[in-house]
Amino acid sequence: MKEKRYLDLLSIIAAFSVIILHVNGVFWEFSSTQSYWKSALIIESVFYFAVPVFFMISGATLMDFYERYGLGVYFKKRAVKTFVPFLFWSIMGLIVHVVFFKDIPVEALVFRNIFNGLMAFSSFVPVFWFFRPLFISYLAIPVFAGVEKSKKLKIFTYIAVTALILDFLFPFLNSCFKIRVNPNIVTIVGSYYLIFLFLGYIIDSVELKITARVLIYLGGLAGLGFQLFGTYIRSMKAGAVDTAFKEYTNIPAILQGVAFFVFIKYAYRFIEKNKIVNKLIDVLRKYTFSFFLLHWFVIQGLIKIFNIDQYSILWRLFGFIPAAAICMGIAWVLRRVKVGRLILP
Repeated sequence: MKEKRYLDLLSIIAAFSVIILHVNGVFWEFSSTQSYWKSALIIESVFYFAVPVFFMISGATLMDFYERYGLGVYFKKRAVKTFVPFLFWSIMGLIVHVVFFKDIPVEALVFRNIFNGLMAFSSFVPVFWFFRPLFISYLAIPVFAGVEKSKKLKIFTYIAVTALILDFLFPFLNSCFKIRVNPNIVTIVGSYYLIFLFLGYIIDSVELKITARVLIYLGGLAGLGFQLFGTYIRSMKAGAVDTAFKEYTNIPAILQGVAFFVFIKYAYRFIEKNKIVNKLIDVLRKYTFSFFLLHWFVIQGLIKIFNIDQYSILWRLFGFIPAAAICMGIAWVLRRVKVGRLILP
């Protein structure tokens, strides 16, 4: 597969954005009187594109995997890169809860509880909820990747368009605006996080005219507007964080993710020959998954060790920098040994 550097840049930005979202976790502690929540809402809304972009990258990079290797190699790569690290760091999360948080008693450490915790994905490491849709996507990709190359773009576009209308747009209109247009039909194949696989492949495969890009950017701004102003108005009215415009599999997040993906694809062409940018990409792209695996542990450690005020705007804006740096340092050290490369690929 021809190397596409803009995908590396997207992965790096998305990884940093995920850390920013979790450093800004006080967003979920609603307050109509404290100023921190308004700034937290802005940060949350601006960087919400991160998770959709991650799944879109998977669609762009994996939907043609049969051209490079077979099904057995595909699953071996996925297991080594994601499943083994998931298991190891989930157990590490369990140890943190038992030893440091002390919110899981030692007597509860029986096989059934540990197994159920792992199957819940986020029980031991809250941010690991991400692995559920990731593993589902990995299981689905071989089916769609088997579509004939000449027909793939047309079929994926059909799935994406019908899913966007039936699985996402109609439910969005129903839940947020009480517009009863739902025919009670879903595509199934394009629902859930699978929609991002198709969108990523499509955007990566086609050249968009400037008019189409402008419309996509306007859609992204609309998605941001729903996230920001819609959430603010409804939350103030409800007296709690209102999630009508949230969730990654919701129209606002889809619009944001698509717009950002397209923006970076075309913006990178203006900087692709910049040596400094490419050097940074070469360094940071090796750590994007390590950022995801480690950042929860690092954030918890920083807060506890330095007694950090989590409501501080300085922490919420710049805390991702030391968190990411420490993640890189840990990954660099652990990768010096074979086992370290297995748990931090």
